[in-house]
Amino acid sequence: MNDNDANDGTKLAPEDVCKLLSQHRQQREYSCFQSAPEMWLKLNKTIGWAEYPEQSLSENDRKGYEPYPDDGMKTYNGSTIHFRKETFNAPYDALFNRLKAELADGRFVVVSLRPSWGGWHGYLVTHEVGNDFVVFTKHGLNEADTEEDRLSNRLKTNEKVDCLFMRMGGKA
Repeated sequence: MNDNDANDGTKLAPEDVCKLLSQHRQQREYSCFQSAPEMWLKLNKTIGWAEYPEQSLSENDRKGYEPYPDDGMKTYNGSTIHFRKETFNAPYDALFNRLKAELADGRFVVVSLRPSWGGWHGYLVTHEVGNDFVVFTKHGLNEADTEEDRLSNRLKTNEKVDCLFMRMGGKA
C-alpha cells in the first residue's frame, strides 16, 4: 500500500471500524498514546491485529506523541510511515478543515484530547458525520473497551488539540 491508495478503513461505517478496533487492546493504563497510532497502523494493514510495536516500549508511557518524530519516519513491517505533529487551539475551524481534508484523502488522524475523566488521552478520528467527527479510543485494558464518541463532545473539555498526522511513505 502506498500514500496514493486510500485505506480500506475510511470506506467502512463507524460501527464496522468499532468492530475491527475491538480486536485491539490498550496494554497499560498509560500506553494510550502508543495505542492510538497502533489503531491507525492496524486499520491501514501496516501491522497485524496481534502486533503491538509501540506499546511494547513501556518507557514511552506518559510521553504523549514525543516518541514519534515530527516530520520524521518510522518503519513497520517494511512500510515507512511519516509523522507530522500539529497543535490546534480554539476556535477549531482550522482543525475541522484539516480533519475534513485528511479524511477526504482516505487518512485517519490521531489526536490527543482531554476526556471527561481527566488527564490526556489518545483518540483516532475516523469519519465525518454532519458537522462533527467520529473518534475512537480504548478506555480500559481489554478488547471490549473500545469507546466511540463525537469530537464535539470531547472538545468541551479542551483548550487545545494535538494531532499526529500519519502517512504511508510520503510526507504527512
